[in-house]
Amino acid sequence: MNSENPYESIAPKGSIEDMGPGETKLIEIHKHPFGIIWLYIQTLVGMTFALGLMFILLNQFVTDDNAAQMRSIFGLVAVLAVGATLLVLFVAGFVYRQNFLIVTNKNITEVLQRNLFNRQVSELSMANIEDISSFQKGVFATMFNYGTMVVETAGEQNNFVFTFCPRPSYHCKILLDARQRYVEADPVRATVQNNRLNLPPNFQQMPQEQPYQPPQPQQISEQPPQQPPENPTSS
Repeated sequence: MNSENPYESIAPKGSIEDMGPGETKLIEIHKHPFGIIWLYIQTLVGMTFALGLMFILLNQFVTDDNAAQMRSIFGLVAVLAVGATLLVLFVAGFVYRQNFLIVTNKNITEVLQRNLFNRQVSELSMANIEDISSFQKGVFATMFNYGTMVVETAGEQNNFVFTFCPRPSYHCKILLDARQRYVEADPVRATVQNNRLNLPPNFQQMPQEQPYQPPQPQQISEQPPQQPPENPTSS
């Protein structure tokens, strides 16, 4: 018995992040470092405040009899807290760097790494992009030039929302130019994928094929058979 998969020759190779035939990577966008740096600052400030509070409370309960023991316990707890914090920050930095966008001449691939065991990969064709916008809010976003880029999609697919995008206006322009080139290169296929596209002015829509309709059977009216005329009998 042949156990080979009959669809193996036509099955796609690799993952959704790999580029297909005729596809060229234009840019790969990673999140701005300020997002993870701000997390580092918040975590270190919180850890410093917690250790300071523990030290203040420790002095309230330390006596001459148990001073050495209490200081040993405090030192052990402090070491464990610092080690756990550094481990959490390392994992958070790794997860943060795994969030990125891949822009090719045909598709946009969004990779979202929410934690070590939660990863989501979505792909969107250039023809299905309705609009691309970006915004920057706050002092830090303006100073360090990062913001949020929103790729509005056609159909039921969720929009691509990429936070902490570096140079959001610049990357929006790259995506819009790539979308325009894709539509102009093959407007027929782009229209099939998204019939709400703004096509070039000189492009004429191809007439749509009418659905096949089977021929209607002819109705034959049933009539009684005609009797042949009677021949006159000879006398």
